Amino acid sequence: MQWLKTLSLVLLVILTVVIGIVMFLHNSAMVSVDLIWFSTPEAALAVWLMVFFALGLTLGVSISLVAYLWIRGRTWGLRRKVRRLEADRAVTVTPGNAA
Repeated sequence: MQWLKTLSLVLLVILTVVIGIVMFLHNSAMVSVDLIWFSTPEAALAVWLMVFFALGLTLGVSISLVAYLWIRGRTWGLRRKVRRLEADRAVTVTPGNAA
């Protein structure tokens, strides 16, 4: 099964590189991105597309990671609360006084 994961990863990397090369060859026009506060230096359109795609990917993963960590922390806190309540219930329930 490990070889299948490795093969999939290698194929994904090769496909990504090929798509990047084809995109660069078909979008070689030099452009400058005009942002609100400044203008970027001229570069090929494909370069700017890849840069902004990578920035969007990084931002999306970062936001998802923050949400995941928040949910994980909340789940950990709730599990701790359940264990504490179960322990309290086990102490208060006696064999002759079962609820």
